[in-house]
Amino acid sequence: MTAVPVVFFLLIASDAAGLDSSGMRISGRNSVADTLHDRARTFGIDFDRENPKAPHVTPEESRALFEAGLGPWLNAEVERGDDWISEPPASVREFLKSHGDAVWDVIAALEKHSPEWDVKPDEPLWMSIPLIPTISLERVLCATALVEEHDGRMFESTRALEASWSLGRVVGERRDRMSQLMSIAIEKFQTGVLRKLREPSLTWMGRLARDDPWTRMLDTLTDEKAQRDPSGLPDSFSVAVQKSRLAIADGLRKVSPCELRRLTGEDLRRLAEAALPAETSAQKPPPNLPEGAQTVREAVKGIVVENYVSALRRASRLSVDRELSLRILLLKLAQQTSPKNLWPSELTDPGSTACPDASYVYRVDSGGMEIRFEGSIDVPTMGTVLPLSFHSGKSAATPTPARSPATPPTPEAP
Repeated sequence: MTAVPVVFFLLIASDAAGLDSSGMRISGRNSVADTLHDRARTFGIDFDRENPKAPHVTPEESRALFEAGLGPWLNAEVERGDDWISEPPASVREFLKSHGDAVWDVIAALEKHSPEWDVKPDEPLWMSIPLIPTISLERVLCATALVEEHDGRMFESTRALEASWSLGRVVGERRDRMSQLMSIAIEKFQTGVLRKLREPSLTWMGRLARDDPWTRMLDTLTDEKAQRDPSGLPDSFSVAVQKSRLAIADGLRKVSPCELRRLTGEDLRRLAEAALPAETSAQKPPPNLPEGAQTVREAVKGIVVENYVSALRRASRLSVDRELSLRILLLKLAQQTSPKNLWPSELTDPGSTACPDASYVYRVDSGGMEIRFEGSIDVPTMGTVLPLSFHSGKSAATPTPARSPATPPTPEAP
């Protein structure tokens, strides 16, 4: 177990190679993006729906993807706190079988390289990536990984999950709030699937140990450039927004993800307010801003807190979700390298790195091992919710996978 950090260091160096300092590629669409445009369309995902000259997904293809129910089944599996994978519904198997060639063409392309998209000079960064199609494809890739793992094809499962990482890393590298919210949604799928794998991945251990969503979101608060509103918001207002974001980020770097739960919106507004010049108390706010704001100071506090509180809380929870998944993978590795294939008798260090005031409770019995996060952390109010405990094998109560609703839902928030 003591040698693992050295392995992490080597993997981190390997994964980071070739990235520029900005984490952004300013270039045209590459061949991987072209493959996604072409092949994903055949199973109902349109990466080029804003282009009137491009071929698009038919209503039948879109309906087939929805009715297959990959998303509900994936959510039901990763929201259960064990490593059991239930029998995939017939609709899921049929969809992946009938579209198998296209799905595996996409996986093969993503294994070679991440997609690169056209970045327009005057466009917000998040608009240059087709985020909604990316989320849809992530569900297909993660569901494919679960099906392959269920059927005992571990190599194929690993390939599908690696393709998911290759696709999602383009989103996670962007330092803007919308991209980070989408990255959190993607990483919840990946983090939940990882807990189900029989063969723990050293590569994924390195990724989980290196990249912290909480720090990433704080960096986004610091780095995200103020965008000029098309209605003509003055530069002074944009500067005030940026100053307040920096103040919140600086203040929150002193607390852990778990400590965020004890902070209210008013606490964050006070952090933002401290960075604003005194004259903002008398200045009138620009039009089309939060109702009731009488001054620039009130408007800035409302915008920054409203836009970032939810994002910060989701990032804080994902930090703990990922840490628990890393603990699970390390325990599986220790078991598989044990001469008698035994679970470790105790945790080497039960303390949480993400939340220093929290810890992990661990026990081993005849049924396997159980590990549980013991701390106070925000509960997501939307999207996929990963459990804060895990039991090896099959839980005593295994819920029936959720079925698709009768009518297409509104796209899930990240």
